[in-house]
Amino acid sequence: MIKWEYDPDDLRELVIDCDRLRPSNLVAKHLQPLTSNIVFEAQRYPPELPNQKYIRTFKLFEGWRRASMGPLKMRIFNPVPYGIYVQGRDTPFRSEPATQAEIHQGRWPVLFKVAEKHLDALIHKLVRDVKNIWSVDQ
Repeated sequence: MIKWEYDPDDLRELVIDCDRLRPSNLVAKHLQPLTSNIVFEAQRYPPELPNQKYIRTFKLFEGWRRASMGPLKMRIFNPVPYGIYVQGRDTPFRSEPATQAEIHQGRWPVLFKVAEKHLDALIHKLVRDVKNIWSVDQ
């Protein structure tokens, strides 16, 4: 016969720790700051070019939006029609720039590169949080 004993306090602590490890509890607190930081960095205007003749409209800057798609899902987007040509991941580049957006391609932060950098930082925060929950030496 197997005899199993447990300490009720340890079991209670385990239940509390497991609840803190649920993705909705572990990740949710980081989601708003994460998306805020990504938008903030994506909004940064590049320095003006020497002899720049056009006047900045700030439409791309003002267009950035965040939308909650669920407890663990956020959408970051910019509805400005030319935004994809300036800050998109795989934008085609023509040999003769025909639009203002194509002229600035490569000077603005690319959204996916910004997000990737911030996601790497999020992973380190989550590892730290898990270690703190389980009281593991860091």
